[in-house]
Amino acid sequence: MHRLLHAREAGVFAALVLLFLLGTVLSPTFAQSGNLLSVGQQIAQLGIMAVGATFVILNGEIDLSVGSTYALSAISTGMLISDGWSWAAAMAVGLA
Repeated sequence: MHRLLHAREAGVFAALVLLFLLGTVLSPTFAQSGNLLSVGQQIAQLGIMAVGATFVILNGEIDLSVGSTYALSAISTGMLISDGWSWAAAMAVGLA
C-alpha cells in the first residue's frame, strides 16, 4: 500500500479525480450517465488512434498525419451522408 501511494500513477489518478470533481462542481450535468457515456465514446475513438500512433513512434518513425486523416475521414463521411448517401456507402468511402 505504501508503494502504491508514491507511484507516479497515483498522481495521475489523483489529477483525474480532481478534474472529475471540478467538472461536477462547475456543471451539474457533467456526472450524468448520458454525458459520461458520450465522453467515453469520444475518448474511445481517440484512444484507438493513439494506440496506432504509439506503435509508429515506438518503431522510430514520426507520423503527424494521423489527426488530419481522422478529420478528413469524419468530414467526408458526414458530407456524403448529408448528400443522401447510405450509411454503408459513406462509411466505405470514409474508411478508404
